[in-house]
Amino acid sequence: ESELTSLLKILICIRNEDDKKTLLNASIPLIYAHWEGFVSSSLKILMETLNEKELNCIDIHMNILTSCYEINLKEDLSNPTYEKESFKKKCKKLEYFVNLLNSNLKFQNFKVDTKSNLNFSVLEILCKKFNFNFKNFKDLGVKLEKLIKRRNGIAHGENSFLITKGDMEESIKLYIDLSGLLKNEIEVFINEYKYLKS
Repeated sequence: ESELTSLLKILICIRNEDDKKTLLNASIPLIYAHWEGFVSSSLKILMETLNEKELNCIDIHMNILTSCYEINLKEDLSNPTYEKESFKKKCKKLEYFVNLLNSNLKFQNFKVDTKSNLNFSVLEILCKKFNFNFKNFKDLGVKLEKLIKRRNGIAHGENSFLITKGDMEESIKLYIDLSGLLKNEIEVFINEYKYLKS
């Protein structure tokens, strides 16, 4: 956050208009990078925290359990040869999941899939995966989509975006608001045990 607010201070000191324009345009991908980085880092820490709690899978909310073992589910449920597999192989897979329910929750992969474009629909998916209240983010949806559109345009070399100081300030405020909401959702998730079955 301090790095982003420093941009505003730097902007005030710049006299050359071309340099100002360059900084304003560069600020949008930078703000977006902070947003994606904050989400990824926060959710990684959350997964590590859940691992440390040594929670039994049988007690875990289905969204969290599915998020944790999604890779295994994809391999089984989306496999086009699933019907052709031997009964013995199917039994082995089912045995894996039965044993899983008698074990502790264990996130093996701390990678947060932001689809390289952490827009509003990707945020909704992440909220579902971690049992967060997505409704709390709805008021910021239009602004987030605007940031993503600008970021993608600038990142892909479009020159049609004329970013103003107001745009930069609005984007920084959006990042602060979104990260504050996510931080609050994580606190509620932990404090209200939203990782457990209700």
